[in-house]
Amino acid sequence: MADTGCARCQPENPAGGSGILAAVAGHESDVTFERNISRYDPVEAAAHIEKKYQHFRDKIDTPEQFIALCATASLVTGKQYLIIDGQGDETAAGVWLNAELVRYRLQNAAQ
Repeated sequence: MADTGCARCQPENPAGGSGILAAVAGHESDVTFERNISRYDPVEAAAHIEKKYQHFRDKIDTPEQFIALCATASLVTGKQYLIIDGQGDETAAGVWLNAELVRYRLQNAAQ
């Protein structure tokens, strides 16, 4: 798991944000993150989300709050972040990250 500096968001913490950032930064598939029309690779996207986390960290108690506050839309423009897969299909970042969270929880519950 990536060291994100997100102390309150370690896997054993209910917020679980570092697991989400690791999913973004280390995503194995060919995805691109679109933020305000510009496109970023997963590592750049995770760095931006981490900066937003630093802004909102006192308001985050759950992974769902982390996603909603840090990884769904621009604070400046209100425009939704998008995930673009290798085929060019777009998914709202919040939808994609919540699906990653469900996958992460299912994998860890099975262990």
